[in-house]
Amino acid sequence: MNQIRSSSTKLDSLHYGICWRGKEQVIGITSFQHWNDQNGTAQIGYILNRSCWGRGVATEAVQRLLQFGFDDLHLGRVEARCYEANVSSQRVLNKIGMSYERSLPSFGLHDEDDEGSESLMDVKVYSMYREQYVRPLQEKDLQTLVSDKPQ
Repeated sequence: MNQIRSSSTKLDSLHYGICWRGKEQVIGITSFQHWNDQNGTAQIGYILNRSCWGRGVATEAVQRLLQFGFDDLHLGRVEARCYEANVSSQRVLNKIGMSYERSLPSFGLHDEDDEGSESLMDVKVYSMYREQYVRPLQEKDLQTLVSDKPQ
């Protein structure tokens, strides 16, 4: 919450709560970080309650964020980063069409269970340019495709 408050005063981040449809309880956050309106760039981030992992929620939330970024904010390039060991996040980024770009050298990460422990992890960088973005088909689009199908 402190990071969200701090970034909102600088106007370089946009944060959105993730909720189940029809519910108000926030189960995660998705955001544009390091948002640069002049350059048309931003970095996406997301975090989701562990009980919601593996249900496609992160994929849907990040797809919607990309759609908003490219269609409404007119971004030209979006970047995402995840730890090399976070295979689930890599899968989300691949599913939404982002491309692996490079790895960054190790970052320190504190182990929550052991306060004296710190491990080093490389970070993978993924990106997508506006030209690469393919808007996902919506349910109404699928209905149109079915009704347009020759008999």
